[in-house]
Amino acid sequence: MGWLDPDTCGVKLAEFEHMTQQMTQAAPKLAELADTLWQALNAAKVSTAPAMEIKRIAAWADQAASDLRRRNQLAHDLDRQKLAFVVSARIVWVLMDEDAVTSEIGGRRVMCAQLAHLLELGGLPHVSVRLILKSAGAHLGLDGPFRLITVKNRQIAYAGARRGGRLIEDAAEVQELAVDYERIGFKALSEDASRARIAELLEVSSEDRLAQELTERGDQR
Repeated sequence: MGWLDPDTCGVKLAEFEHMTQQMTQAAPKLAELADTLWQALNAAKVSTAPAMEIKRIAAWADQAASDLRRRNQLAHDLDRQKLAFVVSARIVWVLMDEDAVTSEIGGRRVMCAQLAHLLELGGLPHVSVRLILKSAGAHLGLDGPFRLITVKNRQIAYAGARRGGRLIEDAAEVQELAVDYERIGFKALSEDASRARIAELLEVSSEDRLAQELTERGDQR
């Protein structure tokens, strides 16, 4: 668990920024105190253990401050970009696991049609489709699908199995899902790379389907 676990995601932005500033200021002061104390204890020929413990705490505080600054920046980005990480009538951003587009549910013909449709959608100016490759390994999206929606300047969410299949209106919980979306996106391909991968999957699938149809025709003769 890092400095901030998911339970702290509901902190208001102003309070979060104040906490970040306090930790950033405290880290160097603790380090300075540790050095001063170490010199005094060492000069007195006594154990410097207390100074080393403060130094350890200072190192932890420095790491925590760095983590807080990163999270604070993310929180500000989310606050400024109201359209980011949401699905709305005007802009649609999709993160999709590769397994979701390569599972032959309904047969190879259906899968090819789905891939072709995704490729078409990904070319629209208001739609962003990004794939998460199988090689990316485990990610938060595997817990189940969710949607982030903006309705009249208010953000809400809908979560599937991961949160009991329900509409979410609590701002703190919606913020948690927005951060989850960002973390999932770290593992996804870019839009261009995703389109290239979908086109590649479509080409391979179409060739396999053609080969299968030709084989079936031969068996019927």
